[in-house]
Amino acid sequence: MKASRTPLIVTILVGLSWWGLVLLEPRGPRDEAKIGFLLGTLFGQTTLAAAWAAFGPLAWYARLPLAGGWLALLWLAMALNVSIHNGPGPGEFLIVLAACLLGQWLLVQVPLWGLAWAYDLRVAQRLETPLTGSQRTLQFGIRQLMTLTAVVASILGAGRAVIPLLAKSFQNWGGGEGVIFAFLAIAAVVMTLPLVMAALLPRVAAVVASLSVLLLIALATSWELPLLQLVSTRTGPGPLDFIFINAFTAAWILVLIGVVRLGGYSLVAEGAR
Repeated sequence: MKASRTPLIVTILVGLSWWGLVLLEPRGPRDEAKIGFLLGTLFGQTTLAAAWAAFGPLAWYARLPLAGGWLALLWLAMALNVSIHNGPGPGEFLIVLAACLLGQWLLVQVPLWGLAWAYDLRVAQRLETPLTGSQRTLQFGIRQLMTLTAVVASILGAGRAVIPLLAKSFQNWGGGEGVIFAFLAIAAVVMTLPLVMAALLPRVAAVVASLSVLLLIALATSWELPLLQLVSTRTGPGPLDFIFINAFTAAWILVLIGVVRLGGYSLVAEGAR
């Protein structure tokens, strides 16, 4: 696929998803899949917007406002959805949603900017000539990803141990819709961060690493419902909701990064170009 077509294809896919966010009725038959598409699209693309802000082409002062605009469009799509389909409590819901998306976008950027500065990383067109040994050391590789994944796994394990101890405090805060969305957004940060980095690795390593991270996400999905039930007093997502949410989240990350990779772009160290 020609590199010049990559931005257009990505824009078309994101635009189609935007209209899906606007028009899809979350209630009715197969509502787990619908909720999964809506929340998975929001969380997946929020992480991608954060990754673009840190790694994407263009100067940082152009990437940041454009990535922020992407985030605003996601929120606007849900605002229109609530208006069209008469969603319950639109004012409170949209405020909570805005806070969760913004929080996720900022939290994901913190480690990504750290990696970008530490390894001088950018998404750019693939090099035409092989890298020398000294240049390869500048690249973010499988070893660093495994370290990042181990950190994520440790966070998941710690969360599984600590959340039950703090459950009463969360319930005292109300344990309502805000707690549910905050929980989902934080889970999205933890699970999507290593998937983005895995998908941006060199070709074979990207496949192996992405499959490994997907297994980690599947394991984490089995923990989410019991943990959420501890911190929230309201009826929230069920097992199928979590499966669909995480499936759509991962799918958006892999599909859009896959298009970028097919267009000849990859994560490279600027010093190696």
